Amino acid sequence: MKKCLKCKSISVASIPFGMPAFSEELIKDEHEGRMVFGGCLIDENFLPDWHCNQCKYEWEKSKPSEGLYG
Repeated sequence: MKKCLKCKSISVASIPFGMPAFSEELIKDEHEGRMVFGGCLIDENFLPDWHCNQCKYEWEKSKPSEGLYG
């Protein structure tokens, strides 16, 4: 189970970028806090993989300590 690096919450969502193929399952994951859409505009300098639903910290798998609060 994923855990936030800052507040240690287990309420962590994955962040997909681009235009997803929407489905009922995808919408359910968003409503239940398992997914946060990253949008279509991609910043090559920061592309987070994970989002904490509690403190809003976002981080990349490869650089977890260089995240930002969203």
